[in-house]
Amino acid sequence: MDQLPMPDPEEIRSVCEPLPLPLVLIDHDAKIYFINKAFRHAFGWQVSDLPTIDRFWERCVSPEERDAA
Repeated sequence: MDQLPMPDPEEIRSVCEPLPLPLVLIDHDAKIYFINKAFRHAFGWQVSDLPTIDRFWERCVSPEERDAA
């Protein structure tokens, strides 16, 4: 399956940053490349705190919830 090209980072920022819902975007390698203002405000984390989707699950979802999923 072909991968779509990554959108322009400035386009992402301009569209996603002002959204009122917490938003995390990941790339094709499961690395988090964008966290919007609503997410930072709700959880207090930056991209550097959650560099990968695995780290996101470790920090954001309890072990019990991960086991149940």
